Amino acid sequence: MLKVLAKTFSFLLHPLFMPTYGILIMFQAGSVAALLPWEVKQYVLMVVVANTLVLPMLLLPIFVKRKMAKDYSFSDRKERVLPLLITFVLYAITFYFIGGISLPGVIKGFLMGSTIAVLLTFALNFFWKVSIHMVGIGGLVGMIILVILKLLSSIVGFLLVGFLFSGVIGTSRLYLGEHNIKQIAGGYALGMVTMICAIYLF
Repeated sequence: MLKVLAKTFSFLLHPLFMPTYGILIMFQAGSVAALLPWEVKQYVLMVVVANTLVLPMLLLPIFVKRKMAKDYSFSDRKERVLPLLITFVLYAITFYFIGGISLPGVIKGFLMGSTIAVLLTFALNFFWKVSIHMVGIGGLVGMIILVILKLLSSIVGFLLVGFLFSGVIGTSRLYLGEHNIKQIAGGYALGMVTMICAIYLF
């Protein structure tokens, strides 16, 4: 039962979901991002979902079918190289398309931070197997913190839920034996610090 729960949380809090979750949160944050016209929100969400969620997800079965990965967990550090590189390219394309329109800096900073976090994870992967799940949730929590501080948005509830889910996914990855505590903490720090710096600069 616990293993099923751990796998369920690992899927629902998969790092590929984080950009979509982040955009949805900002659209509900009661800040300037929430005041954008519906057409703009629709465009942003469509580009983000297509490039950072749907396309990467569609590629995962191909990696497994071609024996480039044993299974969908991509437990071996070497199995992560190409998926991370492709994900970085797709995130960079997303930032390019979104960066070309007039949007609040926090949205552009969030997408830039997500792209940089993937690039750093890709580079670090050659030396150390960091938890990509924790990079993702760390970045999401970092975004929420900056939205609260920079835009004075009252989304403390989202922050508390973010911290709760951080503990849940970290525990799940440890329980499944995918990572050790250093890889969990390292991934979380990488995601959060990268995101905070990116949004702060915008």
